[in-house]
Amino acid sequence: MSNYVKLFGSIVASTIWEEDNETRIVWITMLAMANMHGEVEASIPGLAKFSKVPIPATEAALAKLLAPDPYSRSKENEGRRIEEIDGGWVILNHGKYRDKESKSNQREQDRIRAKRYRDRKAGDDSRHANVTDSSRSVTLRHAPSRHTEAEAEADSEKEIKTGAGSVVETPPASKPQIESDWLLELGADPAYIGIDVGIQLAKMKRWCLEHRKQPTRRRFINWLNRCDRPLSGASTPSQPTRKHFSGRIDPTTI
Repeated sequence: MSNYVKLFGSIVASTIWEEDNETRIVWITMLAMANMHGEVEASIPGLAKFSKVPIPATEAALAKLLAPDPYSRSKENEGRRIEEIDGGWVILNHGKYRDKESKSNQREQDRIRAKRYRDRKAGDDSRHANVTDSSRSVTLRHAPSRHTEAEAEADSEKEIKTGAGSVVETPPASKPQIESDWLLELGADPAYIGIDVGIQLAKMKRWCLEHRKQPTRRRFINWLNRCDRPLSGASTPSQPTRKHFSGRIDPTTI
């Protein structure tokens, strides 16, 4: 037997629950044996066998179920619960409770589907959040710092144009600090006599700050090489100026 019946809790409040144990057992057995139309196909001995109730007690139970019940909550069929048919009995209010069962099952299925949807959506949101966090972490980990950008810009100056218009790769710009001893060495160099090395260094650093360049030694040497010397015989050294100064410094020449 593969039939399935949903036993409603309201059965304990019905008049059937006031009957003897054998009657209650026979009734529940018939509910379990009924097909989709509420039909119970069995003989009295067969029903007694399935109910585990003696045949005389089964007959007494069937008589009560076939009789009117003035106290039944259902006024249909005068409160009768079953009716004889060819080959067995039919449960009279089976369709009523079957519809209730279908609606109850539908609500339960709707609740389960809604829960599955919420769980699935929560899982998708969690995975999306994890992917977003991972992407943000990778972005931050690989995002170049301001210092890295400056170094990359300095390294990009490896190529200079010659007078013939060809491109020649120059060695990478060194990045040592411009120490005071090195400045003293430049000040004593005959090539830069008459040039205030300290003032020119300050000017170059200011220019580098404005143009986001690195104040390297090579850049400073190029800067000094473009400075004019004061005229010989002048009583005081004049402020060095840039050759052909046009209001800005071409970074490609430094």
